[in-house]
Amino acid sequence: MRPIILNLLKQEPVTQLEWQDLFYSVHQVCLDEKGPPKLRDALREDIMEFIKQAQKITFVNQVGRFDVDVTTFQMAVLFAWNERPMDKISYENLQLATELPDPELRRTLWSLCAFPKIKRQLLIADPPAASPKDYSLGTKFWVNQEFAIVINFFTCTLHKTAVGALLEASELRDDVYSA
Repeated sequence: MRPIILNLLKQEPVTQLEWQDLFYSVHQVCLDEKGPPKLRDALREDIMEFIKQAQKITFVNQVGRFDVDVTTFQMAVLFAWNERPMDKISYENLQLATELPDPELRRTLWSLCAFPKIKRQLLIADPPAASPKDYSLGTKFWVNQEFAIVINFFTCTLHKTAVGALLEASELRDDVYSA
């Protein structure tokens, strides 16, 4: 059953007999309370892993290459630029392309244009908005070609014994390498 499910998740072809076997097996595992819990958990785990992988996109621009985790709605919005990464697309056209309800589209665009933890946002809006409610049908959005994930460095205070242990380990390593 697992190979058939993995083929389906990868959108690879399966035979009619495989479909029938899969339907019967899934019924036994998922719908019948007597189904083996290990198999049910493994099936759930495979599906969740596939969903996680599907929600990771690789964004490539002049700054570099970035793996970005996105929601399903964010993926739907970003797909509008798949064939035309340099275009400016209006809010109205994004509504038509994604078929998302207005409040959901506004929230999703806001999450891509104004995420507080990122200095350089994935999308840019014109005119700039103070909130998702400020988007109009004519608001234009485009992919920020200078998008980057900036990692903030932090300082760490070490306890005196930890510093001593690190120094001892460093001296020990030097002794081993010089021998």
